[in-house]
Amino acid sequence: MILKHRAFSKDTMEHTPSAAQPSLREFLDKALERLRQRPSPFASLDYFYRRAGQILRPPLVTKARAEGRKVIGYYCALVPLEVIASFDAAPLRLCSGLPVMSRHGLPRDCCPLVSSSTESVNGREEISSPAIDAVVVPTVCDWKSHFAETLSGHVPTLTFQVSAKKREPSARRERLGSLTRLVHFMEDLTGRWLSRRDLWRAIQMYQKASHATRKLSELMRADPPPLRGSDLLFVMNTSFFDDIASWTEAVLQLVAEASHLKAPREVSARGVPRLLLTGAPIIWPNWNVPEVLEESGGSIVAEELCSGARVFYDPVRIDEPTLDDMLQAIAERYSLACTCPCFVPNEDRVHRNLSLVRRFAVDGVIYHNLRTCYLYQSEASVLRSAFQELGIPFLEIETDSSHEEREQLAVRIEPFIEMLRKKGHRAVG
Repeated sequence: MILKHRAFSKDTMEHTPSAAQPSLREFLDKALERLRQRPSPFASLDYFYRRAGQILRPPLVTKARAEGRKVIGYYCALVPLEVIASFDAAPLRLCSGLPVMSRHGLPRDCCPLVSSSTESVNGREEISSPAIDAVVVPTVCDWKSHFAETLSGHVPTLTFQVSAKKREPSARRERLGSLTRLVHFMEDLTGRWLSRRDLWRAIQMYQKASHATRKLSELMRADPPPLRGSDLLFVMNTSFFDDIASWTEAVLQLVAEASHLKAPREVSARGVPRLLLTGAPIIWPNWNVPEVLEESGGSIVAEELCSGARVFYDPVRIDEPTLDDMLQAIAERYSLACTCPCFVPNEDRVHRNLSLVRRFAVDGVIYHNLRTCYLYQSEASVLRSAFQELGIPFLEIETDSSHEEREQLAVRIEPFIEMLRKKGHRAVG
C-alpha cells in the first residue's frame, strides 16, 4: 500500500533542534573512541570505523545527491534492495541505535527500535527534511505498520506487505504482488521503467556482497577466531549506510587481511567461551550488548540477527535472467530464506539457530530481547527448549535500547560466561 504524503511540516516529525545535534555527535564520538581503544592488527577495519563515524552525514547520501540519484530510506532486512538499486537509487537503511532525543509524537511505550529509528530521519544532518525521496516500511509488526502511517505525512511511503505464512499456497501470489507494488512505486518515483538489464546488474552486485559476507562469517569457525564477533557485526551494520560496491570491496580486503594475520591475544586466546548471539537486532551505535559480552570474557563467533550477516548471507538465486524469473527469485529470497520471527510457523528460524550452534562449535547462547517487542518475546521459549534438548546453555537478556544499561547487562552476563568457562562445554558439530 502506498501512503500519500503531505508536504513536509514542522510538527511531530520535525528535524531535531540544533541544540540536540552536539549530543548525538558527542555520543557517537564516545562510541567510536571505545572501539578504537581496543587493540586490532587489521588496518582494513579503519574503513568501517570511518563509515561508522559518518552515520549523521552518510557519504552515500551526499554522493547520490551530487549524482542526481534518489535516496530511498527503508526499515528492516525484508526490503528487496536489488529492486531499489535497479532504478539507480541509493538504498539507506534507517534502523538505528542512536539515542532518542525526543518522542517525535510516538507513545511512551513504543518499540525501542522504532523510537531510535526516528533519529535516523530527525537527527542526521544530511537525511532530515526532503533529503530522503521515499521510505519503504515492511509490515512485519504493528509498530512498524503504524510508524509507516506517521512517516507518510512527511515523505512518500510504501508499506511493503509481508505474508506471515510464507509456505501457504497463496503466499507466492502475495509476495509477488508486494514486489510488483514496490516496482510500480519506484517507477512512479523515478519516472523510468524497470529494465531486465538493470535488475540483473543489481542482483549481481548484491550477490558479490553475499559472497563477501559468507567469507567473513566463515572466518569465525576457527578456534580461536581471527577477529572479534563484535567487529563482524559492526562491519555488517555499516552496510546500512554505505555504497554497497565500496562496502563489498572493503569486506574482501578485511577477509584477506584476517586470513593471514594473527589477532591480538585478547581476541584469539583459546578456551574463551564461544557464543551465539541471537534474537532482536543490535544496531550501531548502541553497542552495549556485544561490548559487555566480550568484556565479560566471551567470544561472539556466530550471530542470528537481522542487523548481522543475515542481511546478505543468502543470495538471490536465478535459473534464467528473464525479468519474470528474476522477480520471482527476489521474492523467494526475501521470504523463504528469511528467518524473521514475523513468519508463522517458523521452523526455519529454529533450524538456522541450531545449525549455527553446531557449525561454529558454540558453547552458549545469548538471546537478546527488546522490551515491548512481542515478536521476539514470543519466540524466546521455543528457542530455549530447542537448545536445552542439545544441552546448550541459554541466557535471555532484555534491553530497551537505553544507552545507560551496561551495568545491568554485566550483572546478568558475567556469571553466565563464568559458568561456561568452568563447564568447559563445547558443542559437537
